[in-house]
Amino acid sequence: MSYFAVNVKAGSEIRIIEYIAETCRQKSFNLIKGIVTPLTKVKKFKGEETCSYKVKAILPYIYIKIDELTTKCPVALYHFLKQIPGVYKILEYSIPEEEVEEFCQRVGSSIKEAEFEIDYFYNQKEQQTKQEKALETLNSDKTTAEEKEAAQKEIEEVENHPVVTAIQLIKEGKEKGYTLFQRIKSKQRKNKTIFRFPLEILSHTILRIDSERQLPNRVVTDPTFLLPHINDTLKEMLRHGNN
Repeated sequence: MSYFAVNVKAGSEIRIIEYIAETCRQKSFNLIKGIVTPLTKVKKFKGEETCSYKVKAILPYIYIKIDELTTKCPVALYHFLKQIPGVYKILEYSIPEEEVEEFCQRVGSSIKEAEFEIDYFYNQKEQQTKQEKALETLNSDKTTAEEKEAAQKEIEEVENHPVVTAIQLIKEGKEKGYTLFQRIKSKQRKNKTIFRFPLEILSHTILRIDSERQLPNRVVTDPTFLLPHINDTLKEMLRHGNN
């Protein structure tokens, strides 16, 4: 495994990472195995008691990770990166991973593969209770046809909920050993499920649903809008055997 530093346009690091990831997918360029960048969290207050964290790059550099152990940047990688808008310079020689980690620690940051997070408000116990009651209604001899139809609809809504679908798709991808799926993480909190996806999945999803970039940012970043579309991307990846 080798890392190569790439000097990019300041303030456009995340956008350039998205562009690289999508160009890799479009051109089936498989040399790049990861994109990392020194990140920092900036606390942004929205009121007296509420705040949010904005993740941003602290230096105009990204690090390209490849599987090949080499000290010099492969020619194919160099020419691929040179065509990316916003890329200024590709350092010729690789940087040891420990040096990259040490540098990030020194500037008070961490180095991680570019990811994005979705918080989806979803009460798992509430959904289970809803499904159980619907099943009772469906199996009762005293239930009318209309009540059975409504109960069946409720069961389907629970089973096809975007969170449930995402968890099933992620599990399938992991079981098949697909690399990108191995990087997806999810965890359940009290009333929400938190997903963390590689940035490649977001960029591919956005390109598919909003290639002209016409949708407002508040719409694209709404979990209830975005997660079903991400599920479509995951299904597509599974169909094509994405590894």
